[in-house]
Amino acid sequence: MAKKWLGLFGGGQEDVSELLEGLARHRLPVQAEIEQSHIRFQTQLSLKEKAVILAKPLTLAASELHTGGYVRIRWAGGGQQAVRLEIMAPHFNLPNGGAGFVCKRPTGSVAAKRKRERYDTSRFTNLKLEVGGGAHRVLDLCASGCRVAMTADSSLARTALGKDAGGAILLIGDGTRVELELLIPRSRHGGAVGCEFRVKQDGRSAKILTQVLQSVQSRQFDRVHTG
Repeated sequence: MAKKWLGLFGGGQEDVSELLEGLARHRLPVQAEIEQSHIRFQTQLSLKEKAVILAKPLTLAASELHTGGYVRIRWAGGGQQAVRLEIMAPHFNLPNGGAGFVCKRPTGSVAAKRKRERYDTSRFTNLKLEVGGGAHRVLDLCASGCRVAMTADSSLARTALGKDAGGAILLIGDGTRVELELLIPRSRHGGAVGCEFRVKQDGRSAKILTQVLQSVQSRQFDRVHTG
């Protein structure tokens, strides 16, 4: 029943209230992304008359949420569509004893698709970015950038934001390589570096990256972390 219902929300301008009510009623997982941080986690939501309540994972620091900030939620079967929610209260005690936070309940239609969607790759240990002689675990990935774990001796830690870090390679598994002709650090936050990149036009690298993103997307909703 839930899968049949989700099939109604894969494109177009669906009513956001109906979507949220269905997600809550069927207790379906959603992926939440805190704007301006690239922090993502999977959770479930519940509804009040004027509020959306999201469960928080235990690993989410209290400082990552603030009143007036925004999160985006996505759902299985929704492609790249998202619903943007304004945070009203960064902490809320859930009836089950867990912790959550409260967002303003939106009205109108589901947001348009984002041009390039980032996918959480933090649980994949075989996906790394090699640059400057060091290898970094890739925390999330899209067609034009990634966020990687930073180490103290990393060349990315020494490269100025907005400056090309030089040649880099995405390493997948035992030896598959995606050659990058440009890698630019754009942000540093919480021990991670957000980078923009351009894939080498060698007729192979772009195809491999597309396959990797499709594989990650298909597993995006495998697990639910509600804290």
